[in-house]
Amino acid sequence: MIDVTPSWPEITLVQPGMRVVDIDGKALGKVETLSYDEYHEEPATIVVQYGLFGRRRKSVPVHLVKQIDSGVVTLKFARGEFKSLGDASDSG
Repeated sequence: MIDVTPSWPEITLVQPGMRVVDIDGKALGKVETLSYDEYHEEPATIVVQYGLFGRRRKSVPVHLVKQIDSGVVTLKFARGEFKSLGDASDSG
C-alpha cells in the first residue's frame, strides 16, 4: 500500500484501467488517464470513467487520492462527493 504524500511521487504509478473506489471501498469507476499541470509538469488530476459502459468522466484532483494499492486507487471521500465533482472536459 502506498499512502500519497504532498510531493506525490507515487501518484505516477496510476495507470489507465486501474479501479477507483471511494473511502468505503465502493467502486466508482476506472482510471482513464492521469493529466499533468502544463506549467509545473506535475500530476494534476485523474480522469475517471464511470457509469454505464464508462461513457461518463470525472476529473479528480490528485490531492484527493488516499492510497494506491494493488491496482486500486482509493479516494479520500464517499460516493456522494464523487458525484459532486465536475465532469471531465472532452477537450482535454
